[in-house]
Amino acid sequence: MRTIDYIDKNKKAVKYMYQRKKEAKMSYVVGTLSKDEQIKEVAHLHWINYFTVVICLALAIICIALCFKYDAKNNQFLYILFGVPSLVFTLSSLGFLLRIFTTEMVVTTKRVVCRTGVISVHTEELKISRIESVEIKQSILGRLLGYGSLWFSGTGTSKVLFPNITDPRGMKSRMEDVIQD
Repeated sequence: MRTIDYIDKNKKAVKYMYQRKKEAKMSYVVGTLSKDEQIKEVAHLHWINYFTVVICLALAIICIALCFKYDAKNNQFLYILFGVPSLVFTLSSLGFLLRIFTTEMVVTTKRVVCRTGVISVHTEELKISRIESVEIKQSILGRLLGYGSLWFSGTGTSKVLFPNITDPRGMKSRMEDVIQD
């Protein structure tokens, strides 16, 4: 995975740095790989996940603008009415961004891993040998914009969810190839 065969040293350096950046983002998965385990697929969140962040920031900006418009500094009621929601919307957008940037969804030769969070971490893992089915959940908007969720169902009640990923159909077909190997 780290072996790169380029003649030009500049291209090799750029490619190596890119690979290290990619591995740094997947620190949990790379750190827990067993000796003969390799990463086969990395699922990426669709851009629609940023929509919630944009909406929250827009609402925060509207609340701040209303604070200034009605001169909320002189009126404590208006300050609370517009200031508190702007703070809540700003913190919510930061929370959504943190969730987006800390989500790792990886398929290796031995398992399927979905990890989210920094302080409060939620990790779902399912062995490839235990996967019984791979389901796609897509809304109408998801079909139009090319995103959806993948559910990996295992024996018993174990499930792993890859939420709102790009190209769920392609990922499912590639997953079925990995499962059959």
